[in-house]
Amino acid sequence: MVLQLVLVKMLLTGLLLGFITLIIRLFDALILKPRQIRFKLQKQGIQGPPSPFLLGNLLDIKNTRFNGSKFCGDGDQQITHNCYPMVFPNFDKWRKQYGTKY
Repeated sequence: MVLQLVLVKMLLTGLLLGFITLIIRLFDALILKPRQIRFKLQKQGIQGPPSPFLLGNLLDIKNTRFNGSKFCGDGDQQITHNCYPMVFPNFDKWRKQYGTKY
């Protein structure tokens, strides 16, 4: 009976330590690392768009792609080989907004 109690305590202690380790790793990956990277970039003069928690800039990218249908319009458009704004409209928008460093 005493041995079973000791084994249960050891198991619960191991699970608690594993859970605490998981929480610390998630905090590091989701909060600390992005802050460190943003701080280093801002220190170099690169501002960039603000990124919301967890999703980052995915919603902004999605909205920009849906609004990017302006490239497929009239036949009066001039033919150009500059396909960068059409393929990556979010980067083109951010570059115009935050400068050429971005």
